[in-house]
Amino acid sequence: MSTWTDPAQWARVPSASLEDLARHRVFAPDTDVHADERPEVEAAAQVVWRRMHLDPIDVDDEIRAAVTARRDADAQLDAAVAKARRLGRSWADIGVATGMTRQSANERWKDRM
Repeated sequence: MSTWTDPAQWARVPSASLEDLARHRVFAPDTDVHADERPEVEAAAQVVWRRMHLDPIDVDDEIRAAVTARRDADAQLDAAVAKARRLGRSWADIGVATGMTRQSANERWKDRM
């Protein structure tokens, strides 16, 4: 079994009213040496562990998903612009629909048609 240590120090506080697991403050009576075995303390520690170890992986996945979504959206936009041109829409019409100038729309899509 491996051991993980939180770089933020958890503190034992002298009363239940001072306990704040989000701020790493745990109450346990002096006779209790296993405060970390309480389910809510374990859950709070898991949140910290997840933030340190899994969130960096998850954010990489989020970036990859966003890149894929952007590529898909760009392809959808290219297809819509091509359809608009086939239907006789002007570059000015396409510029208005895409939030850019006629010239910018023309420069972006003229070679893709």
